[in-house]
Amino acid sequence: MTGEPGQTQRLNQDDYLVAFLLGLIIFGVVAWLFTELFFDFLLPHWFAKMHVPIGAALSEPTPKTDMSHTNATSIITVVFTFWGGAAITLMWAWRNINASIESSTSQMQAEIANTQAETARMQAEVALKTQISTDLAKAYEQLGHAHMAVRIGAIYTLEKVMRDVQDTDFNLYWSIIETLSGFARNRSREIINSNNISPSDSGFTVVTDSDICAFLGVIGRRKKPETARVVNCKGLYLVRCGVPSDALNFTHCDFEGSYMSNIQMSGKDFENSSFFMANLSSGNFRGSNFRNSKCSGSDFSNAWLEGADFAGAEVAEDQFRSAITDVETVFPWGPGGPSIFAALRAETSAQPGGRS
Repeated sequence: MTGEPGQTQRLNQDDYLVAFLLGLIIFGVVAWLFTELFFDFLLPHWFAKMHVPIGAALSEPTPKTDMSHTNATSIITVVFTFWGGAAITLMWAWRNINASIESSTSQMQAEIANTQAETARMQAEVALKTQISTDLAKAYEQLGHAHMAVRIGAIYTLEKVMRDVQDTDFNLYWSIIETLSGFARNRSREIINSNNISPSDSGFTVVTDSDICAFLGVIGRRKKPETARVVNCKGLYLVRCGVPSDALNFTHCDFEGSYMSNIQMSGKDFENSSFFMANLSSGNFRGSNFRNSKCSGSDFSNAWLEGADFAGAEVAEDQFRSAITDVETVFPWGPGGPSIFAALRAETSAQPGGRS
């Protein structure tokens, strides 16, 4: 017989019950036939031989024999009625006990399975926490390494940890962001100080380092929607930085005073971010979202802004004198384009030293 062990066991037990009842019924039928045969044929002949002539014994049973037959039949009827009821009661009790045992067994098995699953989950959590602790310690140490490749590897390791904990441990997630932003600000200051770069410079020939660009990519790949916490990106040196195409989320970032000249950031989301006094000259921001951003004092000269959206942003018209826009560029005062800025460009070109 095939099937589950519990089902096979139950089927065997049911077979035993059926066999027992069939045996009891057969035994009752045989006993009844024997009683009828004994009292109707054998016993009258025996009494006839013992007390009366054979002919009378064969032709008419004695009253004593009839009484004995009736009493015996009644007794046997009572006995078999009792045993039949007892058998039915035993079968009912047996099936209920068997069902109770199976229910208890199933419940115990379910509890054991739940306990094993919970144990496995806890073991996985402990293993993950151990791995995270190891990765964090190693990555934090490697951020100060002399080789660029080692620092970039540490940044991507921290990004992996961020993804692992972003839904379970937001404090750790945000702590990693703050650590990386502090690293990027320190590296930017090193570049600025070592090359005597000033915000008043008209052109920037020094290209930013790859580890700072790697940090920018991590920030842009944050989970959305992000909380209202602001990522501190003040004073970053991002000149000619190429941001990966999958890094899109730069909402709630503070780029105050950052050097973003010639940066490649088309199609990015800068909503609710700050660019106060930042240099975005000649940067590629085509199709980017600057809604509700703070751009007071920022430099958009020669920046590519086709299709960019500045609805609700803190900006002034003179910030876009030499910016490249089109009819799809949206400003707080309405759509932009060559028809609006043509006069401003012409005025700039006509001034001494202006562009032709």
